[in-house]
Amino acid sequence: FGTDSGLPVPLLISRDDGLLETLTGCAIFASNDQHAYMRVPAKVSVKVGDRIGLGVSHPCTTFDKWQILFLVNDDYDIVGALKTYF
Repeated sequence: FGTDSGLPVPLLISRDDGLLETLTGCAIFASNDQHAYMRVPAKVSVKVGDRIGLGVSHPCTTFDKWQILFLVNDDYDIVGALKTYF
């Protein structure tokens, strides 16, 4: 992910049951290589194996770094792809 306009924003969490929950109060505060470091409030439970859904800090970063974006439905199934021209 790009960081030219800020770090990614944690939005969702998916646990072993596959259900998506909104993730509130968490923030990515640093990154290196493929790693992101996230602050997690005490009231939020995040375990090893949970998957975090990230949003972009600015759309230009995404369009600059990725030539193909996947289109998903409300269940987050991939239903198509979009070519970017940035």
